[in-house]
Amino acid sequence: MTVGSESQSEDSEDRSEWLKDAIKPIRPLLAEVFVASLFVNLLGLAAPIFVLQVYDRVVAQSGITTLQGLVIGMIVVIVFEYALKQSRGGLLREAAMKIDMTVGSTLFDKVLKLPLRSLEQRPSAFWQALFRDIDQLRTTLSGASAVVTADVPFAILGIILITMIAAPVSWVILSVVPLFVLLAWRAGRTNTKSELQERRSAIRRDSMIAEMVNTRTTLKAVGGRDYLRTQWEKRHSDTIRQSMRRGNHTERHQNLGHVLRSITLIAMTSVGALGILSQELTIGALVASNMLAMRVVGPLTQMVTQFRAYASFKQSIARLDQVFSMTEDVQERSVALERPTGKIVMEKLIFRYARDDQNNAIEGITAGFGPTGLHALVGPNGSGKSTALKLMRGLYPPLSGRILIDDGDLAQFSEGELSDWIGYVPQSCRLLAGNIKSNIQMGFRDATDEAIVRAAQLAGVHKDILDLPNGYAAQVGENGDMLSGGMRQRLSIARALVGDRPVLLMDEPTSDLDPVAEQELVMTLKELSATHTIIVATHSMVLLESCDHILVLEKGRVKGGGPAFEVLTHLQAASDAREAERKST
Repeated sequence: MTVGSESQSEDSEDRSEWLKDAIKPIRPLLAEVFVASLFVNLLGLAAPIFVLQVYDRVVAQSGITTLQGLVIGMIVVIVFEYALKQSRGGLLREAAMKIDMTVGSTLFDKVLKLPLRSLEQRPSAFWQALFRDIDQLRTTLSGASAVVTADVPFAILGIILITMIAAPVSWVILSVVPLFVLLAWRAGRTNTKSELQERRSAIRRDSMIAEMVNTRTTLKAVGGRDYLRTQWEKRHSDTIRQSMRRGNHTERHQNLGHVLRSITLIAMTSVGALGILSQELTIGALVASNMLAMRVVGPLTQMVTQFRAYASFKQSIARLDQVFSMTEDVQERSVALERPTGKIVMEKLIFRYARDDQNNAIEGITAGFGPTGLHALVGPNGSGKSTALKLMRGLYPPLSGRILIDDGDLAQFSEGELSDWIGYVPQSCRLLAGNIKSNIQMGFRDATDEAIVRAAQLAGVHKDILDLPNGYAAQVGENGDMLSGGMRQRLSIARALVGDRPVLLMDEPTSDLDPVAEQELVMTLKELSATHTIIVATHSMVLLESCDHILVLEKGRVKGGGPAFEVLTHLQAASDAREAERKST
């Protein structure tokens, strides 16, 4: 889709708005988490102070009463600290759940609002993985990484206390903290790159799984198991290799973090021992400063080990940000318009599937249909019939040129308006898991039972539905696999007929129908064409002979067209001439 610089600027300004909207309702919870973390870390300083007092006062002065008071105080502190940690964990989980619900619903709506070309340009595994990104957000915001993130800023409290009670060893902890920060930064950069490569490999592998499931009938029929297994092993082994590489990076940094923690303890003890010998430090101060040092480096060590979660979280945010910044189909109606008469006009229409394609799928088509009448698009495979129907439905935006409905540019109308005005039957008929009724009324959720039955009768499928044990409540299965191909096709037609749309676009609507059902559908379409504009892409002579006008396409261009009788006569004469030439040679 061509987007002007002004639109791009607006999209840039709107980036991450989804995240701001998700965080806004939970700001009070995050403030409570901050306060809880502050008190948890303040209470965490009690244990080192307890040890300091025991060594320097209780032991040195045999203060049994003092010890009893300190123990009672520590019991109270431990209970209170436990309660605060539990409360903080609950607050984090509640915040994560709210973000999950908000972002999940927003993402679902966003994907449904994206143009068809945006959805087609990425594999289905990409879109599925986006919802796993939301799981990553929830896990990161409510798990160990969230706790570490909340505790790290308060490490400064431990450093200040070490400086106060054990100044001779304070330089050790001040020297080590930058090393932990450097290690965490390095781990973040390495893990981010490894995570990205592993994800790409996993998406390629998962795309093959989706293809395998969607084409299971064909694979079984043609015996494609060995071929697919070879391709699967290549992609799966690549995923495993990337996972191992990422694991090696993660393990290396984790081990370095633990080594640095041990070095900190050794350095603190060694320098502290020298301080004791020079009478600059007491034993209690050394033990307490070691405990404080471990409380300081503990979150820093965990920060290094949690950087895989941080890297995944960052990448998830970036991917979701990219999707949420994509341009949507028009959703809002500018003004309420009357039902159109159904006149469709294509003006100098040009379309290609990819910008770097050398050939256009549609090349300069200009044609008009209706209002009313039964019209056909004919031509060899690859001539652009299906693409032209998708353009007229508004599923694809043209590269140049325009499509008009009742003299109004199709691009200005909302997705809801186009759905209300134009019924569409795709060449590949797919149903959603659920019952027959829900599949028919999918485009019109307010459709009455009478409207649903009427659409099924027009599509010639009402009697077949009644023959099923559960009638309209019968389940269709995944993709409608529990029904025959012909029944799926007629249900797809019924779905397009609900709502009495003035324009009906049908791509090979009779391909899976038997001769009797085909004849019945043709009679129905002919009857509807008196008040509707019906455009079909078809090779069926039964349907073509009932059409009013035919447009002939070849390689995306208009090769001819006119009244159906004249076009069919010309096509038959051309076919006879080719057959005679073939026999003569």
